[in-house]
Amino acid sequence: MTLYAKMFKRKTYYETVRETSNVSLRRKIKKEIRNVQCQGCKVIMMLFISVSALAWTKPINISNTEEPSNWPSIVVDNKSGNVCVVWADDWRAEYTGPKILCACWDDDSWQGPLKVADGSYGAGYPDVVVDTLGRVHVCWSELGTGEIHWSFFDGNSWSSSFNVSNKPGEDYCPRMVVDHKNHIHMVWHEYSDFGDIWYSFYNGSEWSTPQNITNDSVESAWADIAVDSKGHPHVVWMDYGDMDIHYFYYNGSAWSTPVNISYMDQPYGQSGFPRIALDSKDHPHVVWEERAHGEYVPYYTFYNGSTWTSPCKAFTEGGLEPTIAIDSYDLVHVAAKINKRTWYTSFNGFEWSIPVDISSPQRGGRPKLCMDKREWIHAVWASRDEIYYARDSIVDTIPHQYKVNESFPNPFDGEATISYELPKTSYVTITIYDTLGREV
Repeated sequence: MTLYAKMFKRKTYYETVRETSNVSLRRKIKKEIRNVQCQGCKVIMMLFISVSALAWTKPINISNTEEPSNWPSIVVDNKSGNVCVVWADDWRAEYTGPKILCACWDDDSWQGPLKVADGSYGAGYPDVVVDTLGRVHVCWSELGTGEIHWSFFDGNSWSSSFNVSNKPGEDYCPRMVVDHKNHIHMVWHEYSDFGDIWYSFYNGSEWSTPQNITNDSVESAWADIAVDSKGHPHVVWMDYGDMDIHYFYYNGSAWSTPVNISYMDQPYGQSGFPRIALDSKDHPHVVWEERAHGEYVPYYTFYNGSTWTSPCKAFTEGGLEPTIAIDSYDLVHVAAKINKRTWYTSFNGFEWSIPVDISSPQRGGRPKLCMDKREWIHAVWASRDEIYYARDSIVDTIPHQYKVNESFPNPFDGEATISYELPKTSYVTITIYDTLGREV
């Protein structure tokens, strides 16, 4: 990404947004720029923060079953580096019976798929997480009974499935997350005219009684969940009352007041299928599909510490079912189904990268993303009743330190360019000095 900041005579500094909190960077910038000759001249500041990754690997079919496969989900065990993918197989119960399958990459080859559990009449919408002990946890919807089930792998075998919802009503589409204390948080929606978002908590030995956390008079659905560094869950969902995306979080004692974060002023449109991720400051970032006039477009917003930003398009073209992941540099990664393929883009806080088709030559839908500690981006998606996987790395494209490069040319007459690099997204203040150390 290139940001041009034009400095003119009598203008003392250029501030991109606000001062950076990194004092050493400010001092270094001031020191390095002292040698710039700037009398009656123009200086162009160039900020380089890579938002593009290396080439994605060729898509691999990791399901290879005779039955139709759908609804993939993915997680990385950062302790071992293994990648785990789950999906629903024969979910319509047309062949050998519905089941939840799991395949794992051990940094050498794919193992499986192995059966997690058999479904009843139908099984779908699985999700997967790995706890701090390396145990894989899987949840899914029993489509025939309207129940939310869960199982975990202890290193030798899968546990018997457990009915987490265990209440009247039909429950679907569970989503899970693990906190730093090894506790699992789960949300799902109840399917009815006044269905709500429900929440349950696993403390390592048992699941809590399901709690209705929206509890209003309108239908809510398609919830997603993330957890912050304090172990507090953040939840987003689609509210069918105003057809927008709502958000709240648990502060340790109560749920906050819901906030409409997708209001688009489109009287005939609706916002749906939200996904959430948190950055290193515990700020939530959310994507969803905006539906209006027969078109579907992925949108994005985030909380900057004081307010939610205005929603913007993650892709210029129409797309479905966007998903989101954030790396340790706080770069935002988004994938979505566009023109029957899975496309990927990233956002560095200033602009979106050029979208890349990561599923070609296959089709792609229902994508999921995750990051590992090596900064590999892992993606899965469904294509023609099979599950495909690909990955990419951003390590070699990210600066590893704060750096201010020498101006070019130096000395100069009329115009000069100074570039600087940031290892993560930051706000900076650039101050220009003359040869006597005075601010220009």
